[in-house]
Amino acid sequence: MLFTYTARKSPTEMLSGTIEADNAQVARAKLKRLGYFPVAIERRRQGGANPLELFTYRVSARDLALLARQLGTLLGSGVGLSEALSLVSAQVHNTRLGEALKDIEVRVAAGETLHDAMSGHRRLFPPFLVSVVAAGEAGGMLAEVFDRAAEHYEAIEQLRGKIGGALVYPAFLLLVGGISVAVLVTFVVPRFAELFAGVGQALPLPTRMLLAVSGFAAAWWWAVLVAAAGLAAGLHYATRDGAGRMVLDSIKLEIPLYGGIIMKVETARFARTLSSLLENGVPMLGSLDVVADTLGNRKIAGEVRKVREAVEQGSALGEALRRHTRFADMAFSMVRVGESSGATPEMLDKIASVYQREVDRAASAMTTVLEPVLILVMGGCVAFIVISILLPVFRLETLVH
Repeated sequence: MLFTYTARKSPTEMLSGTIEADNAQVARAKLKRLGYFPVAIERRRQGGANPLELFTYRVSARDLALLARQLGTLLGSGVGLSEALSLVSAQVHNTRLGEALKDIEVRVAAGETLHDAMSGHRRLFPPFLVSVVAAGEAGGMLAEVFDRAAEHYEAIEQLRGKIGGALVYPAFLLLVGGISVAVLVTFVVPRFAELFAGVGQALPLPTRMLLAVSGFAAAWWWAVLVAAAGLAAGLHYATRDGAGRMVLDSIKLEIPLYGGIIMKVETARFARTLSSLLENGVPMLGSLDVVADTLGNRKIAGEVRKVREAVEQGSALGEALRRHTRFADMAFSMVRVGESSGATPEMLDKIASVYQREVDRAASAMTTVLEPVLILVMGGCVAFIVISILLPVFRLETLVH
């Protein structure tokens, strides 16, 4: 059974966490053996998930990289595991991560393995990290495993940062242009509508269209915002998991330019993660299970699970990838070379490096295309508004003359 506890570590320091025991008395005894004075112990309910956990999210790749680097450095310097966990938990800025590390420290001190203790916090520690830690404990090389995990998460964070950086300027253009058009239509155009109302002449079609849109926006802008927020929330809920997420991820892969970038990103992530797992001693089938869970696109993750089934039935990895995934031919060929030379992890690492460079080039190309397109679209909207306003003015001037 699992118990949550609050205990006093020193006269000025309190801590809380979870501990596994047969009953509350045993849990209290375990805490006392660790040098803690129990204040409150309650059995943790196993029924459903805590509703508040629905609003939590995993630790970022940057935080995981820093955590792995710190633990690797401390363990490599000869510091014991419990002391290393205590030192790192006192330094992390993420409150939830710090509390989890304190709980893990208690569990490890009570005799539990590190990877089992980490498994109790699945919302914070991803399957990749738990798997490589398990392999490192089995092989007696935890320090090396944490160093490799740090390199893995640093590479993932670098890849994510490049994609986000490439989309910053187009997103800024879209935001500023959209706000400008919305302000013109909602607040500026209605003033011209009052002017045109007293003219008594039929207005040109573009002007009538603009005034209709402006009148609706001025009267119902709040309803538009509420509807947009509701639609966004509904889509998010429908595509958060299950069939909706699968459909959305399939559509993403078909979008020109964007789908190609996603494919390259997932190829790099697949190769990097599988390489790291194999290098750390995780078996191939277990590695493919973890890789499928770490991929961001559910469609590609489903293909990787088919690869896992094919490998389990005796197929070579390269052949299984060729038959069940949409990865590029270069990836298949390089994996086959790695299998034939007995250097599959090294070849996968090279594939990851190649596709990370491909992502850089594709992101730059997409930015190059998006910027002029967005400028043209926003310029066209503004031009339509200006022309629609000027047309009646020119007509009035003609009638006057």
